[in-house]
Amino acid sequence: MAQIRTVRLVDDMTGGEADETVVFGLDGAVLEIELSSGNARALREALAPFVVAARRAGARRTGRRAQSGGSRARASAGGVEIREHNRAVRAWARDSGFKVSARGRLSAEIVAAYEARAAEPETKATAARSRPRKSGLRNEPSSAAQSGTPSSVQFSG
Repeated sequence: MAQIRTVRLVDDMTGGEADETVVFGLDGAVLEIELSSGNARALREALAPFVVAARRAGARRTGRRAQSGGSRARASAGGVEIREHNRAVRAWARDSGFKVSARGRLSAEIVAAYEARAAEPETKATAARSRPRKSGLRNEPSSAAQSGTPSSVQFSG
């Protein structure tokens, strides 16, 4: 005997019909909630200022995605662009006289100088202006390091 089973999503906030399941994390917990399109948009809009200010952390791999490697494949697609960007920043920094490690985070000062350089047409005068004079970028500790404030930036997709 053939059977047809229908799954109906119910909006966890209103009890009405839901259009999607939203997965998000908070305080180390991965949460799911079924929401209508309007409620999903409202949740994303409410979290947007916090998401913009946050940084990505290592994700816990649980359930089907961990077994299939599904999230790893998606994460590596954006990682290629990030690695290429970081390579370009490191190459520019070395060519411009900055002291930069081969691996690890790029300092905020180097990234800011690279972005300022990228915003202007490259000339010898521009290159000289984009390099700070006697700042903390070469051998001296930066003001951020002296104050205990983290001064590194990591790009994530």
